[in-house]
Amino acid sequence: AADLKRGAERFPGRGIHHEFYLPLSFREYAMTFGSPSLQAALRASADVRNLAALKRFASRLLPHLADLNRLLENYLITGRYFRSAYEYVEKGAVSQETYETYLNWALGDLSKLGKQERIFKQVVAALVRAYGSPLSANAVAKQTDIGSHKTVAEYLDAMNDLLLLNVLPKIDLAGGETVYRKEKKYYFTDPLLYSVFSGYTRGLFVSAVTEENKSFLLEGVVLDFLRRTLSNSYVDAEHAWFYRDRRGEVDFVIRAPSRGAKRGPLIPLELKWQNSVTERDMRHGDLFPRSVILSKRTFREKGKTLIIPLATFLAAR
Repeated sequence: AADLKRGAERFPGRGIHHEFYLPLSFREYAMTFGSPSLQAALRASADVRNLAALKRFASRLLPHLADLNRLLENYLITGRYFRSAYEYVEKGAVSQETYETYLNWALGDLSKLGKQERIFKQVVAALVRAYGSPLSANAVAKQTDIGSHKTVAEYLDAMNDLLLLNVLPKIDLAGGETVYRKEKKYYFTDPLLYSVFSGYTRGLFVSAVTEENKSFLLEGVVLDFLRRTLSNSYVDAEHAWFYRDRRGEVDFVIRAPSRGAKRGPLIPLELKWQNSVTERDMRHGDLFPRSVILSKRTFREKGKTLIIPLATFLAAR
């Protein structure tokens, strides 16, 4: 992926367009492994930035929510790849050989970019430890013997180029612009890669999904979904942000479609993977015209807050 991207950049003005053939989205995963009735229901779709359409779509999927949540739990373990997905269906687990296959693929591509495995392993270990938390290249450098934050930044950029990593920057709500110099959040593009790299740093290749880290892994799934669906190009697109102030954090902020010459309003997305969710779980709702909470099972709308099950959101497109 990195070679293709950089090669195209050497031919300015040639009209080269990137088309990415990515592993399975959750919607495609559900279409493959879900029941026939669920597959039929998924023939419809919705733009997640259109909250009225999203609400209608989610309501149609409610009879299939148990099936969708089961598939989403499996998706965290198997990731988006056919090999691991079918292994889990047939054997109830992903094999050590499969974990090592995806690790060797990543290490091989990094080697072609001239990157050292010793440095990469330390960067990955720092990402796993701080998964889901804002992090800077300088903070990673201090946790390792790498020393230079510039070297860390080069490795993070390489992982992004190889489609191993998604980056979530912070947004300044006052201007609606990206805050480039602040800490960012880093998520692996696939939940299986969390288990792959966790096993790589610990020396034990098994599923690393736990009840404690499940919410963070789901955040990574949401981010990749947004990167797929809200931008024209999977590369170098600012598709979503996070927001933080003294009251806490908003997991994701996206922008609704433009209205004529004006930019569309910002929409906050808060992930609450828990059984009971209310509109009070959106602590920053007063800063936005509308807000969305992604729940485990709750479906309701009160005031300007829409609460829908996460699995229906991920199945929308």
